Amino acid sequence: MLTRLLAAAGVARASSLERERRRAAEVRSAERARANREIGVANNRVTQLTDRLRATQERLAAEQAESGALRQAVAALRGTEAAMARRPEALRRLKLAQLAIAAKSARRAGITRAAARRAAHLASISADYADATARWRRGDAPFEIGRVAVARLQWSVPAGAADARSRRILQHAELPLDDLAAVREFAVGGVMLDVGAHVGGAAIPRVLLGDCARVQAAEPDSAAYLCLVGNTLDNGCEGRVLPQRLAIAGSAGPGTVRRAGGGVEEVPFVTVDAWMTRLRMRPRTIRFVRVALQDWNMDLDRGAVLLLKHRHVVWQIEIPSDVMQASGPKVRRTCERLAAHFTHVQPLGGVLHEPRPASEAVEIAGAGGGFLLFNMHGDAR
Repeated sequence: MLTRLLAAAGVARASSLERERRRAAEVRSAERARANREIGVANNRVTQLTDRLRATQERLAAEQAESGALRQAVAALRGTEAAMARRPEALRRLKLAQLAIAAKSARRAGITRAAARRAAHLASISADYADATARWRRGDAPFEIGRVAVARLQWSVPAGAADARSRRILQHAELPLDDLAAVREFAVGGVMLDVGAHVGGAAIPRVLLGDCARVQAAEPDSAAYLCLVGNTLDNGCEGRVLPQRLAIAGSAGPGTVRRAGGGVEEVPFVTVDAWMTRLRMRPRTIRFVRVALQDWNMDLDRGAVLLLKHRHVVWQIEIPSDVMQASGPKVRRTCERLAAHFTHVQPLGGVLHEPRPASEAVEIAGAGGGFLLFNMHGDAR
């Protein structure tokens, strides 16, 4: 009996121990599973953080590269802007150097037979030209003349003139070379008509640099006209720049114009078409027309009906600031009528951009700028 009781007690202890061992094993297994889950979660978190860190590093690297490229682009842009800012001055120096060479060459070559014949013919049909030539050669000027040398060219300007063009030459020794360079992109060769030629600041450089074969120039102001003739003679352009004392306008007959030095004077008014007929000029020989708008020639287009039909001719419209201030509405109407004959307009006085529709000439004029009017092949008016 005792033996059986002891055996039963041993079995009971063994069973209890077995149960304890199984319970401990289950606890350990559960802890391992929990630990494995936590390790898995931790590993996933580490993977996510690693991916996020890698993405951040890649983004920072890209941003640094982009920042570096941006800095390079900004530096390149600043360099380009600086170069563009220097370009007009560089072109101006280049034109002055070219003018100096051309002026020296013209003086050495002297007047050609063809030029001499043209000058003699002009003297025979224009008493004003004959008188101005004779006066200049004997030094007989009825007013004070200011003189300045620019690029080996001798410039004479009425000393009492108060207009901007005279001041620019006398006080700053400047010629309109920026416009010359811009016009060269659109019109080279042929004959130029210079309406309101002043003292030749546009005509003489254009002839000397070979941008046109010759210039028919009209200037109504008697003082400016005498200096125009004198500058033509002094700079080797006799017979190549042919000045006439005329006011080119929209109708013909006697009229009066304001003088740059003050007061008014009478001068013959002639239309563009009549001027060409008088000169026996065929429109196909004319390549470029420059017009300095004044209060007395706002209707100039009405007398240029024949010439405006020829699509190859490029027109430059120059609008003095004082004229724009005094006659703004009339200037806009004139520009609107002129623009109707062309397809495109190119503003002057800045960097050349894509040509704009001719209808925008009025807007450009309103902003106080000069411009070129021209036709592009294939574009209907």
